[in-house]
Amino acid sequence: MATPAWLLLVVTGIVVGFLIGRSMRGSSAVIQELERERDAAREALRAHREEVDEHFARTAQLFDQVTSDYRSLYEHLALGARRLSALHGEAAPAPLRQPEQRQLVPAAEESEAAEAGEAAPQDETGEQPREEDGADPTNR
Repeated sequence: MATPAWLLLVVTGIVVGFLIGRSMRGSSAVIQELERERDAAREALRAHREEVDEHFARTAQLFDQVTSDYRSLYEHLALGARRLSALHGEAAPAPLRQPEQRQLVPAAEESEAAEAGEAAPQDETGEQPREEDGADPTNR
């Protein structure tokens, strides 16, 4: 090939490269727009997660407050009932015990414990009933 042919080939390559480069600028703008949309979506997701975290943190605080208020109400009612039901001349009622914290036990473990006879019968105060008049406490 002669020099003018190579020169024509180089010029054609430059022109084609220039045209492809110009057409890619439109793609570049699209890519930048998509990246902006992605960043905006990430920011919206982060803000939403933060809002959800704040919501559940406030819910936990309110549940703690309700639990405390319920316990105070229970103690007030129990103490009032004991104090108001006492007869004149009787000793002041003993202070209330702290309420026991019960843990949920899976039903399978509970039934196994009952079958094995591990748990002694208890009344509603959590104490074992006293045998009176020789009565069997299991037959009540």
